[in-house]
Amino acid sequence: MKRPKRAKPGIEPSRRLLDRAFASLRDAILVIDADTGEIADCNPAASGIFGYARDELIGRTTEFLHADAAAFATFRARLIPAVEQHGRCEGFECPMKRKDGAVFPTEQYLTPLEGDNQARIGWVSVVRDISDRHKAKAAVQDSEADYRLIFDSVNDGIVVLDPETGRVTDVNAKMCEMLGFPREELLRPRPAASDRRSGLYADFRRQALEWLRTADTQAPRTVQWQHVHRSGRPLWIEANIRRVAVNGRDHLLAVVRDITERRWAQEELDQSRQFLQSVFDGIQDGICVLDSEFTIVRTNVRMEEMYAARMPLVGKKCYEACQSREQPCPDCPAEKVFDSGKAHSAVEPFRPAGDKPAGWIDLSAFPLKDADGNVIGVIEHIRDITQRRRVEEALRESEEKFRNLAEQSPNMIFINQGGRVVYANRQSERTLGYTREEFYAPTFDHMSIIAPKDHAMIRANFARHLRSEDVEPYEYALLAKDGREIESIITTKLISFAGQTAILGIVTDITPRKAMEQALRESEGKFRYLVENMRDVIYAVDLHGVITYASPAAELLLDSASSEIVGRHFIDFFHPEDASQLKANFARILAGERVTNEYRVRTRAGETRWILTSSQPKYEGARLTGVQGILTDITQRKEAEAEAEFQRQQLVQADKMVALGTLVSGVAHEVNNPAHFIMLNAPVLSKIYRQTTPIIDEHVAEHGDFRVGARSWSEMRETIPRLLDGILNGARRIKGIVDDLKGFARREPAQTSPDVDLNAVVRAALGLLQSSIKRSTRVFRVEYGRSLPPLTANARQLEQVVINLVQNACEALTNKEQAIRVATRYDRKARLVKVSVRDEGRGIPDAALNRVLDPFFTTKQDCGGTGLGLSVSARIVQRHGGKLEFKSKEGEGTTAVLSLPLGEAAAEDRPPARGRKGTGRTRARRRQKEST
Repeated sequence: MKRPKRAKPGIEPSRRLLDRAFASLRDAILVIDADTGEIADCNPAASGIFGYARDELIGRTTEFLHADAAAFATFRARLIPAVEQHGRCEGFECPMKRKDGAVFPTEQYLTPLEGDNQARIGWVSVVRDISDRHKAKAAVQDSEADYRLIFDSVNDGIVVLDPETGRVTDVNAKMCEMLGFPREELLRPRPAASDRRSGLYADFRRQALEWLRTADTQAPRTVQWQHVHRSGRPLWIEANIRRVAVNGRDHLLAVVRDITERRWAQEELDQSRQFLQSVFDGIQDGICVLDSEFTIVRTNVRMEEMYAARMPLVGKKCYEACQSREQPCPDCPAEKVFDSGKAHSAVEPFRPAGDKPAGWIDLSAFPLKDADGNVIGVIEHIRDITQRRRVEEALRESEEKFRNLAEQSPNMIFINQGGRVVYANRQSERTLGYTREEFYAPTFDHMSIIAPKDHAMIRANFARHLRSEDVEPYEYALLAKDGREIESIITTKLISFAGQTAILGIVTDITPRKAMEQALRESEGKFRYLVENMRDVIYAVDLHGVITYASPAAELLLDSASSEIVGRHFIDFFHPEDASQLKANFARILAGERVTNEYRVRTRAGETRWILTSSQPKYEGARLTGVQGILTDITQRKEAEAEAEFQRQQLVQADKMVALGTLVSGVAHEVNNPAHFIMLNAPVLSKIYRQTTPIIDEHVAEHGDFRVGARSWSEMRETIPRLLDGILNGARRIKGIVDDLKGFARREPAQTSPDVDLNAVVRAALGLLQSSIKRSTRVFRVEYGRSLPPLTANARQLEQVVINLVQNACEALTNKEQAIRVATRYDRKARLVKVSVRDEGRGIPDAALNRVLDPFFTTKQDCGGTGLGLSVSARIVQRHGGKLEFKSKEGEGTTAVLSLPLGEAAAEDRPPARGRKGTGRTRARRRQKEST
């Protein structure tokens, strides 16, 4: 659609006001076309900042304004995506280049420029020169130079409607042109059905009739609405409607005017104002416009943010809103602008709230003139320079502190600028013998105070500094005025001095330190010889317990190379059972204590050794860095102590056994007395019963059976003999057990018999253990081997071994359902007689299986075990020339096998030794009982 080519006169004052405001800004504003990336327009400040004329900037991309291609690439890679994501980007710093080639730092603000339908048509880039302050937070946007405001004069259309039928009774040609219908079509009662766009006119009629119903009878009414031309072109229509009488009837008369161009012009004006306002608000410094009475008539967003506590600002006097004054400020820049017509600046206190200053502002005032050049107002530009002032003040204080410290420093301090010494402190004069006047003389060569051998290194490091590279402190030699060579170390830094680049050097005389280092090296050599040849281990660990040093003796102690020790945690080399105590003592040492203790360490082969440690905190200066100490191998001492303790325990146990033997003898004597009484009286009672039985039988035959206690005499006649036999047998058994205990406890000479029956030995041992076996298990099995050859042995000692094995089996069971099996057999091939005792108990751990025969070693300390039973048994078996072997699996049980060789007089064809005599029935009953 064709738009108006000239703007309405009402736009011009606002445009001139904004043009003057943007022309007075000190930041460069570039308007960039979105399609081509070229500069479409710029303000005068852009020419001033970049040094190019306006015509030289228009039509070119901004790449030539950047410092180099890399800087432009960075600009594109960081700034543009940020704008695409957030809609704008503020405060991005990048280096740019003037026409004369000078590169200077800038701060840029980029804002999209939008046209119709919110479509982006370009960018507004505000560039601020920040080379003198290195920080600026404002961007200025400029408006488009050409404002498209289209206003055209239009003719009026007239249409007359019948209010009852809604029919058009008359219409002029302009109205037909505006609606796009011929007059005949509009005058028809109904539009042609074939006209697919006839509804457009019908919509117009419905709208008109609605006006008719709501219109006042006398007063005309003016309304606007958007219509669509018959061709599809949209247009805005303004209608002045009223009721009129035509031929005595009321009609609706509408004077219609095409105001499309005016509406578009208004929209353009609104968009332009919105655009200019966005530019105005996008400036990151405060801006306000004052009239001739110093009244604020307009502000931007930043101005309102700076003085948020005094809002609203518009309508207040500038000195009232900004400085809390009732009269204009002395030396007011705005007042000077009204007087001279020229711009003025001043630094004023920043009072955002109340009378108390909170900082400083840089206030610049620019004249606002009308078309005749008369000053009609002032544009004030306010920048918060509080931080800059503070930085400048801090810089002055820093320089003063630097001079005070430099003059009092014990180190030599130089500042070298362009190859000349521009500052040297007092220590430099005292150490080198030159005066400051000599140092500062234009003819003084700073390389003359440096040893010739270090010239190349000094020049190379100075060149690195000038390339902005960091240089680590390094050593070199200085030459004093009297020719003395001074070993020194220098720390250098690239600084700004008097506005120019310079190199600051802090030099320390290390000649005494060099002498001390030499003495230290000699001392360390002696110490190293001592450490490497001593048997004790010297060690050091860090705060985390990682070994940082171990003397060579550690390799012998731990059977490991030094590379396998250093770098590992010290806990790795100690016994796991000592870990908790080690950690606790390590914490005590780090807390400042000195700790001495004994621990176990493990070698690479798994051997355990005892060490004595003496450890203390390790410091570097006042800083705690770890733990250090000495380790002494005390394994031999601990073994000697253990052997001594073993011997002591053996003496104690031997004494206990003697006491036990005495006690057993006494108990046996006391038990024998009542046993003899029973054995003497039981046969007498049996004889009395046999003699009275016939008399009682006659009585029964005559009088019948009678009850004896709870049973009849006929039942008790057979039971009483058995009871009496049982009492006698029990007494005999008690006597046998007592005799066995007395014999077991009696100290007998180690005499052997050539006719020992191993089965009889086992029976005797099991007879002593009947009560223990019944308490331990319900499943006990004994299998006696047949035709066992006799042994040449001490029966009492073998009985002691069997008792110990069976007793251990009983104690290994955890419930009565677990079984014990005892068996004897003859190994004809090996010529060995064997006894095996197998249980289904808890078993022996692998680690303890090899030590079960050691004296005083026991896994039953909690239930009174002494650790002597198997040790004594093993010695008995050894004296008989036999072996005692164990097989065990933890949780499944243990099997003990006693193997005894045959005596020299024994032969395979020798008849087996006989046990106790008895009838065949008695022997069968005994075998059945033993198997149960």
